[in-house]
Amino acid sequence: MSLKGKFPFSIGATSYTLADKVVPNVEFLSSLVDDIEIVLFESDKTCPLPLEGDVEKIAEVKRSSGLSFTIHLPLDLQLGHQDKGIRKQSIEQCKRIFQRMEPLQPFGYVFHCNRELGLQPDFNVHWLDRTSESLGALIDFGVEPEKICLETLDYSYTLLTPLIERYHVRYCLDIGHVIRYGFNPSQAIADILTCSRIVHIHGVKGKRDHADLRHFDAGVMKLLIEKLVDHQINERVVTLEVFSTDDLQGSLTVMEKYL
Repeated sequence: MSLKGKFPFSIGATSYTLADKVVPNVEFLSSLVDDIEIVLFESDKTCPLPLEGDVEKIAEVKRSSGLSFTIHLPLDLQLGHQDKGIRKQSIEQCKRIFQRMEPLQPFGYVFHCNRELGLQPDFNVHWLDRTSESLGALIDFGVEPEKICLETLDYSYTLLTPLIERYHVRYCLDIGHVIRYGFNPSQAIADILTCSRIVHIHGVKGKRDHADLRHFDAGVMKLLIEKLVDHQINERVVTLEVFSTDDLQGSLTVMEKYL
């Protein structure tokens, strides 16, 4: 089932839909969706950057199909770590990714602003200052602030608000995470959708997220779609963040109901 060009916003899927490398995924998805999230899950050794030749092949698909691309930065980045050396490694890794992916002219880059476990309750101020410094370094490197999208994770999205306001970066509103970690999805949509360049949606089954959208609350979906249409003046990618062909097809079937 294809939803390419059907909504007033871009529908996306992930580069891990097929159990295959990134180029076959891009080719498979190019007729089904408007955007592909290239997922760089962890460190270079675990999930290496696509080779330059592969990026060239992806760029060819982009030109022929009209696709856009979002890039999910590695999950193990530590932009706010106490150790300056670890922060520097994360910044340099981001720079390598920006340079490699630039031929795709990505719509946005998704960041996990990870917290360190086991820190004292007053860690937030110091963590925020360190994360802010790292983001500043990336913007100074030349990344457009609006393309930097800070994903909602297992803590209140309000912790990220000072960074959004200071640098004019955007949220990546992951509604699946909002639900999974017990926050109010309606409130999150009201608070930060207009500041979100990218939205992630996926089902939640108990404590497991990234299930297909048949496991997503229909009332929340209706509200989200209504608000996305109301604010269609802003370009936005809505990624169906699932990782198999079955889950993607199930999710596309759900989304079709809202056309």
